[in-house]
Amino acid sequence: GRGGRERAIKRSIALGLAVRALAAAGSALAQTDSYYVTDGDAQRGVRMQGGGINLQWTLTDNQYPLAVANTIRIYATYDFNTGAEYDLDGNPTGVTYPFVGGGGQFLDGTTDGQSRNWACSFNDAGIWQYTQDWASPALAFSVPSLPEGITYDPTSDHLWVARSQAAGATQNVIEEYTTDGQLVSSFVYDTNLSNRLGG
Repeated sequence: GRGGRERAIKRSIALGLAVRALAAAGSALAQTDSYYVTDGDAQRGVRMQGGGINLQWTLTDNQYPLAVANTIRIYATYDFNTGAEYDLDGNPTGVTYPFVGGGGQFLDGTTDGQSRNWACSFNDAGIWQYTQDWASPALAFSVPSLPEGITYDPTSDHLWVARSQAAGATQNVIEEYTTDGQLVSSFVYDTNLSNRLGG
């Protein structure tokens, strides 16, 4: 429907802006690790290094929430999609992750690299916890409005969640939560309503 196309366009614009910003910054970022991005609607995965794209590959389905450790494990965006595992060069390993539950319309994911993955659900404003193999979903906690991005901080065992005014937040905010949902800190990342972070 129209809403799906608008979300896809917004996500494509956000991906394009992120890639251009990284490219413009170039080596000034001193990026030492590979950075992986998915555009599930376009079934495209991207790896960036040193401020530029050094790999693109085709995803096997609409997949956004990725958990990168020794491999790239990506969960399904919707309940009619299937997730998959890829090696760090974007090659499918043959392992798949069927949608096993959660709020749906998952736009981002993260992992602690040990035993837990999380995904943020745009449908129910939920932060869902899974095993490392995207099994056993459990609602970890909910946020006040629709989350669009999530990452795990191993130094504090906390999660960072991005929410934008376009998704119902009163401001464009990034919030720090404990893994059981206690708000620790928050900051506004942009005052312009049309700017938003995702993934």
